[in-house]
Amino acid sequence: MIALDSSILVGIIRAESDAQQLLPLLDRDECAIGAPTLVEARLWCSVNLTTHASDWLEHFIDGGPATIVPFSREMADVASEAFIKFGRPSGHPARLNFGDCMAYAVSAVMRAPLLFKGGDFGLTDVMAHPASIRV
Repeated sequence: MIALDSSILVGIIRAESDAQQLLPLLDRDECAIGAPTLVEARLWCSVNLTTHASDWLEHFIDGGPATIVPFSREMADVASEAFIKFGRPSGHPARLNFGDCMAYAVSAVMRAPLLFKGGDFGLTDVMAHPASIRV
């Protein structure tokens, strides 16, 4: 099981240069997407892309290897703690935003490595998936 951050979903939708190396991984492994992470990716699509461009996301969650994970009380507690410890107001160099903390919590509670793009999660104690792309 791999927990996904919205940065992975958006990167694939945008056909970024590393998308082709990530797609086989997502097809091969079971993927968990927290409900808030799905909302974040959908909102990004609605603001930045055409409806057609977000079709991949809908197919991925409806017919693909993704499982939408309901956000539990435990996850809410972990996300809150992550924001206090690693969030932008904390002064920590990771500067996690709200959505980042949601993905962090899903990864932590499910004990699933988090697949992400960017430099933020690499500065935290999250269990990072080895294919994560640290920018």
